[in-house]
This record gives sequence, C-alpha cells and structure tokens, in this order.
Amino acid sequence: MVYEIEVTVIGQEWIYDFFVEKGELFLAYFKLLKERGEKIARGIAKVLNNYGVQKVLDMCCGVGRVTIPLVEMGFEVIGIDINPLYIRLANLEANRRGVSNKAKFIVGDVRKLIKYMGKYAPFDAVLSIWTSIGYFSEIDDVVIFKQARKLVRESGVLIIADTACKESFLWKGPKIKSKDLVQIEDLLIITRSSYDPLTSRIRAKFSYYKFENKNLKFLGESEYDVRIYGINEIVKLLKKAGWEIRELFSDFIELKPYELGKGLNLVAKAI
Repeated sequence: MVYEIEVTVIGQEWIYDFFVEKGELFLAYFKLLKERGEKIARGIAKVLNNYGVQKVLDMCCGVGRVTIPLVEMGFEVIGIDINPLYIRLANLEANRRGVSNKAKFIVGDVRKLIKYMGKYAPFDAVLSIWTSIGYFSEIDDVVIFKQARKLVRESGVLIIADTACKESFLWKGPKIKSKDLVQIEDLLIITRSSYDPLTSRIRAKFSYYKFENKNLKFLGESEYDVRIYGINEIVKLLKKAGWEIRELFSDFIELKPYELGKGLNLVAKAI
C-alpha cells in the first residue's frame, strides 16, 4: 500500500510515527472506547436522520468503531484513515458483523481528501470524531474542511464529535494531567503531557508496557502533538472553510445543550 506523507508541523510528521509506525500500540485505546463509540453512533444517527442524511464520510475512522454501527443502522458510510492496519481491522470487523457489503474503508491522508474521496461524492454528511483535528497547522485544518465542504451536497452537514477543546480543559481550572496511567487488559500506558499556551498545543509522550508475570516489559513509546482549539476558533475556522454552526451539544450520547467544561460536539451546515 503506497500513500504520501507531507511535513507540515514542528519539522516532523509525528502522525506517521504515532498512528502508522507505532499504531499497533495505540490499538488498546480503541478497545477501551468501543462501547462509547457505539453510544456516540446512536446519537449521531438521530442527528443525521433529522437532516435527511443517507451517505456519510467518516474522516480518520480508525478501526470503524463509529462507522460500522452507523452502517448497521442503515447509513451508507465510507471511512478513511492513514493507518493500513486500522483499515484492515475495520474491514474484518465489518465482515464479522455482516455489513462488509455496505461499509467501505480506504487508506489515505485526509489532507488529500478529494484525491481519495472525490469519486464517491457527493456525500450528505462528513464526520470528524475523537479529536481528529489539530494534528497539523491551522492552514492545513482549513484546507481539510474546505475539501470536506466540496465533497458534500449543497445542504450537507458536518459533525465534529467527542473532540477536545480549550473549554473542556480550562474551565474551572486546568485539567491537563502532567502524568497519567491507564491499564487496559495486560497493557499499562503511561502518558506524560504538557501544554504550550503560546501555540495552544498539547504534547504527550506515550510509554507502553506489558505485564508479564510480575514484571513489566517495555514495548515502546510514541509522541503526540495536537492543537487544542477554543470553540470560537473552530467557528471561525469552519466559516473560512464554508461551514456554519447550527447546533452545539455537550455530547452526542444524550444530545443535551452545551455546558461549559464539555468537549466539542457540533453540527455545521454547508454554506
């Protein structure tokens, strides 16, 4: 599988190392979030039905934890992700759940969205789930959402769900942990994070260990570097790209109006 990688942030393509070269280590998080993905998909489905959506593009779809449930609920969904392993696992899961003839998964870089998805357009909706923006520069993010706008029909919608924003970290005091430990089955993940207020970026180093008897075996580490936007910044960014915010929720599970301290969960319409 051949795909192109471009350097746009801090002099190195961290997403290639994090999500492709060492993407197998990060797979554990998808296991942890599988049930949440199912719940988010049900909420998204309600919103999509309100807007008369049938055909959906899922950007940065990962292993299809939201894509596949949406297909099971009757939507036609095409997912794109940069990691061939994630796409292969998504296809295997779609086959296991009997929807491989309705779900499509493609390996590709979202910065060249039209290149990979142009032949499948137009879509009724585009999804961006679980902090899949802010990986690159702000210019890159505008370009990505401009391409998404070109791929939808005139009344198409954009959903950004379960995404970190400044309000989710900074309301009622800082909530960014400098060190965090997560155990998922026999895997221990230690995360060390820092926030740069001058660039609004969180940088985190993930160290992975496996429990073997009473010992810990070091598996590897990878670094994550993401821009955290404020909601008002996202509004301006999306407007530049041809989108207008229509709804803002606290989450896509209960679909309640937005409360300060929650993540970014919005619906925008093509303008």
